[in-house]
Order: sequence, then C-alpha cells, then structure tokens
Amino acid sequence: MESSIQIRLHPFNSPESYKLVKDLESDLAAFYPDWEQLSQPNYVGNPRPATPDASAISATSQRPATEEKEITPFSDLIPSKTSSTTSDEPGLLFFITFDNSRPVGCVALRQLTPHASQPDYVPHTLPPQLSSDKTYVEVKRMFIAHSHRGRRLSKTLLAHAEKHAREELKADMVVLEVGLRQKAAVALYRSLGYKERAMYGEYVGMEVEAGGDSICMEKSLR
Repeated sequence: MESSIQIRLHPFNSPESYKLVKDLESDLAAFYPDWEQLSQPNYVGNPRPATPDASAISATSQRPATEEKEITPFSDLIPSKTSSTTSDEPGLLFFITFDNSRPVGCVALRQLTPHASQPDYVPHTLPPQLSSDKTYVEVKRMFIAHSHRGRRLSKTLLAHAEKHAREELKADMVVLEVGLRQKAAVALYRSLGYKERAMYGEYVGMEVEAGGDSICMEKSLR
C-alpha cells in the first residue's frame, strides 16, 4: 500500500463518513437516473430495468435513497430498534481509506448474525435464504473517490474489511448485492473470489429472472 494511504475504522456519523456516502449516492444517480420513478408507490415495473451504461464507476452494493426518504446515509444499516446513530453502533463497522488526512474511500460491514464480542447487538433477522449454521457479514457502501481510482485501493480496502470480518468477528461468509449496471463493481468482486448466489432478504425479486438487473454474491472467509 502507498505510504500515504491508511485504512481506519471510523465513526460512521462523522463528517468524513457522511461526505463519502453522499459522494457515493451522487455516483449511483448516474447509474439509476430512473430511481425517482422507481420509488413512486404506484410504479409497476422492474426494480432495476436495464439502461445503457453510465459513465460513473463505483463499487457498491446499495441503491441511492431520495432526500425525502433518507434519515441518514446509514439508516438502512441500523437495527430497527435503534432510534439514533452513535460512533460505536453495534453491528455496523465503517472503514475509511485516507490519503494523508483526506478521506478517499469507504466500505461498511453490517453483521447479519450476532457475535459474542457484542452481546448488546440485536441483528436484523437472518434472511431465510442464508444458512443458519454460518455467521455472516454484509458489504455495503463500497466506494473510491474518482481522484483515486485505478490505484487498486478498492481491492486493498475490501481485503482489509474481509480480514477484520474473519479475524475479529469470526465470520464464515461475506455477502453483498450489486446492480449489473455497475460492471466495474461486479468485475471487482469476481476478481476477489466472490461467486454469484441466490438472492436473499430484501433483494429477493430484484434478480434478472424477475425482471430486475441485480445479483447477490458471496465469499467464504474460511
């Protein structure tokens, strides 16, 4: 890793985290210019209908949220019983890549199964499509700033998060969801050993066979 680059576990309610996630959402808007239409309650159609490739490239597993519906950039990651966000929210880890003091990338890990090191954490109900005899983490909010792309930082950042999940959280598997419009992201995950798997949880119904253009992927950490 370049000497000026550091990866740190960082509070997710910080200004640095918020800016990175907002930049990510701006990137996603290029992939999903129809998201406002898709978000309308009376809209009947594909969750992610295919469109020509957008010019922006980001590696992420989360669709953009509208300002009206968004409480925080992390609102979908926090257990439903939690009413506020804290810097040490159980079950949610946020890593930032810094170039000197400048934040240039991020990735979040959401625990889908509990761990003994966090007895107060009540995870989201494990989706029935995931095996109950394994422990899972989910990759979210994977992003590298445009200024730092092409430097393999996404691979370094994701490898760092996987190592933490394996060694500190004792996770067996890492899973994620990604839209097929994001070809660079799909290629990144495949190059790192992620394999396509059946859709799980809130992503069921977004697969190509159901008219969408999303896939779920997984990787064994053992």
